[in-house]
Order: sequence, then structure tokens, then C-alpha cells
Amino acid sequence: MRIGIVCAMEDEISLLRQYLGKEEQKINSGISISEYIYEGHSVFLAVSGIGKVFASIAASVLLSTYKCDLILNTGLAGSCDSDLMPGDAVLVNKVFFHDFDERVYDDVNKGFDSDIDLLKLSSDAVLQLGIKHKTGVCATGDVFVDDSIKKDAIIAKTGCKCIEMELAAIAQACKAFSIPFTSLKVISDHADENAEDDFDVGIDRFTKISADYAMKMIELLVSD
Repeated sequence: MRIGIVCAMEDEISLLRQYLGKEEQKINSGISISEYIYEGHSVFLAVSGIGKVFASIAASVLLSTYKCDLILNTGLAGSCDSDLMPGDAVLVNKVFFHDFDERVYDDVNKGFDSDIDLLKLSSDAVLQLGIKHKTGVCATGDVFVDDSIKKDAIIAKTGCKCIEMELAAIAQACKAFSIPFTSLKVISDHADENAEDDFDVGIDRFTKISADYAMKMIELLVSD
């Protein structure tokens, strides 16, 4: 099995490198990609950079060049649900672009569904790890949302439980290649006027959750 993992920032996933051990090779293709061997399976870890274009490139390289069988995504996101506090998580079952023009009648505006089997495995992973979470919609756009009015408009448009800057682009690439994906988003902030400060705190406090989730998913996938 060839497992692809995409994260936007090194800080969100650096602990996973310790879990996986010595990397087999580091690949420079405009983005940071490292290959690890775990229980005889290849794990490709891509740190894409922030935003939709970088995320799409990272996913496309993993799918086209390294022939990954599936894509996992994790990292921090802003809460769009008053019950979801920093340190909680959203198990994403569907993702939308919140900044894609609604006048364009295209499949993009229908959103992208997480793979049912991977979603079930993700549910098993978060339950085993004891992560407080909800299953729901994620919204993606090329903006860091730190405004309550903007957040409310995005919720009204998408019905999202969290908001971030990469997942829909990853999902769109996976759809183009007919490859399954799933994602767990860890809440760092409330996507409000305090979001920037809260996000900085979240990088220090909550990124271990992302790494633990990714490692648990790898373990479950290779033992399945």
C-alpha cells in the first residue's frame, strides 16, 4: 500500500516524523515530500504550504508521480460550531469551496465527499484515541477567517463545522484521479476576531492530535 498524507505546515505534522522513524528519501519537487517505510508499506508525507494551489499541487504529485492509493489530510482549522472548542476535532464527511462563485454551475459547487470506508476507519481512529469530535462539513477558501460576520456567511453558504485553506483542493485532485481521501481537522480557534492569536497557541498545543491521528490511521490501514 502507498499512503499519501498532506499537511499545510511542518508544525502540524512534525511529530509524525518521529513516529515513523528514519525517512527513506526526501524528494524535492517544489514541495517537501518524504518517503517512509512502515510495516512494509510506503508512506509519503507532503508538506504542501498554505492555500489551495499548493495543496492541489501536493496531492497531484502524490497521486500522479508516487501513485498513492489514498490521501489522508489533517491539520488545524477554525471552529464554525459553538460546541467545538480548541483541541476538539471535525471528522470531515464533505468539503466545499466557500469562495467558488455560485454562478458557475459546475460539479465543484456540489462539494466533495470523503470516502465511506476511510471515513469509517477514521471514526475508529478518533474513538481509539479518545478525541472529542463531531462529523460534519468543512469549508475551504484562500483566506484566514478572523471575522465573525464572514464566518457566519460561510456557515450559511456551506453548513460547515470548520473552516480552513486546503482540503477542498486536495479533495478535488483526488476526485480527478479517482482516489479516495479522508480528513480530520483539529480545532485551533473560533474563526473570529481572536483567531490569529488563538491559532498561534493552537500550533503549540494541539498539533500532537493531528500526528496521533495520522499515525493511528497508518496503523489501521496496514493491519486491515
